[in-house]
Amino acid sequence: MPTGGFHPRILSIGAYDNVYVEVIVLMFMIMAETNFQSYYFTLWKREARRVLKSPEFQAYIGIFVAATPLIALDLIMNGGYVSGTAFRYAA
Repeated sequence: MPTGGFHPRILSIGAYDNVYVEVIVLMFMIMAETNFQSYYFTLWKREARRVLKSPEFQAYIGIFVAATPLIALDLIMNGGYVSGTAFRYAA
């Protein structure tokens, strides 16, 4: 899934300036960062709860959920962004 930064436009995904495109890319980024063993248990063994109980997955989602509001707060206080735009850029 990673493209190594290749994109036909100079601004990459930001050139589209579309929240829906960014959300889709965000979902694929989260999927790409998830351990492939988790996909095995989810898709073939039908044990999705095992993935959700994985310490690695919990730590990854926890860091993402904790860091996003902190980065958004910094963008609001120091960057002059409004809250919606700050959360969009923080994620």
